[in-house]
Amino acid sequence: MEPKNTISSSIKNRIETFKEGYIFTYLEFQNASKNKEAIIKCLSRMADAGKLYRFSKGKYYKPIKGDHKVIGPDVNEIIKDLLEKNGEPIGYITGINVFNKPAINTPIHNTILIGRNTFKPPLYRSIYTIEFVLQRNVITKDNIEILQVLDCLKMINKIPDTNRDNVISIIGKIIRKYNKHQIDLLIDKWNIK
Repeated sequence: MEPKNTISSSIKNRIETFKEGYIFTYLEFQNASKNKEAIIKCLSRMADAGKLYRFSKGKYYKPIKGDHKVIGPDVNEIIKDLLEKNGEPIGYITGINVFNKPAINTPIHNTILIGRNTFKPPLYRSIYTIEFVLQRNVITKDNIEILQVLDCLKMINKIPDTNRDNVISIIGKIIRKYNKHQIDLLIDKWNIK
């Protein structure tokens, strides 16, 4: 095992390279399995000293410093482990948060809906409630936007502060920009839904 002051200084140096709001665990550090206890203890001490913040058990983040206050991590950081595994997509954001793009809807919603191929019970992280929708289609980087459009059509009556005609008009504009391959994929995925 490395001397503690070497471990501590290497952890601090590594944390300096992280962007503000980035959520991480002890596994992001060199020799994580060999020095697990020392790394966890160092992270815990840094959190107690206010240099890091605990997001949840075993997860920390480098605070985003705003004017006179600390801001928590970005929503994408909070849910990144639910959307991707080993660089491959396992889920995607859908529902009201996709529809919150200015073209469709403007309110901010604290329930995040994620489409996945496996069922998962709801989770609570930070100020967000995370719910899951079972997606029968295979999820790839290339078809996420198409799956979101299909979800939008499926949930058309649940989108707040807008009407069906407005949503259909906006979806029509999105689909008109698709190339032939994307349109074929949309039709193919529609048949599976």
